[in-house]
Amino acid sequence: MTEYLAVDGGTIAYEVAGSGPPIVLAHGMGDSRAAYRAVIPPLVAAGYRVAAV
Repeated sequence: MTEYLAVDGGTIAYEVAGSGPPIVLAHGMGDSRAAYRAVIPPLVAAGYRVAAV
């Protein structure tokens, strides 16, 4: 589920899945959190809480 964080000058969209030790996935310029769609399920299955920004 997409969540939103209001910051000065805009909004940051992110998704969080799983539970356990946190991992933050931050993409480079010109990409989006969608680039991590295939990566998130295996990390969650391995016991991590994953945040894709």
